[in-house]
Amino acid sequence: MVRNVKTIVNELQVLRAQGGDERAFRGLVETWSPQLLRFCRRRTDDGDSARDVMQAVWFQVVKGLRRLEDPARFPAWLFTIASRLCADQVRGQIHRRTLAAHYKDLALNGDAEEPTETQAAVLDLKAAIRALPAEQRHLLTLYYKQGYSIEEIATHLSVPGGTVKSRLHSLREELRRHHEGENDDKH
Repeated sequence: MVRNVKTIVNELQVLRAQGGDERAFRGLVETWSPQLLRFCRRRTDDGDSARDVMQAVWFQVVKGLRRLEDPARFPAWLFTIASRLCADQVRGQIHRRTLAAHYKDLALNGDAEEPTETQAAVLDLKAAIRALPAEQRHLLTLYYKQGYSIEEIATHLSVPGGTVKSRLHSLREELRRHHEGENDDKH
């Protein structure tokens, strides 16, 4: 690895950020975000998805930065996280497209195999979640998909833990009401 002033400054920022220096962390974000966003755009082929992934990457960095043993490995570590999260995002897009194609075929031909009641409920829940505003979907992703604790999410969103709990409760209630409303229409 070529060690020049830029790499040495980057390593110093990593060390300071690991020690809790917020300015150093912001410096890392400012330095690496443009390149990271381009990387995510190329991988996801979607600007909105790329921004969502980039935000998730920085959240992962916040969680794991202190465990990074070699500050010189920061760029590789950062882009490894980004690569993994982009792959997850693309897999989700492919899955959604496959389901959409299946249901389009079902609607047009009517002879495709009918989904089970459980499959239909899962698809209905996924559709209800996709219809939520981006901030609410992000909260659900952090808690249920990425497994962050209430406290971690509160820190990430800069809100009290009670607010996170309240928002999650409201979202669960909204989704429950949506599900029950759909079931009432079917019976």
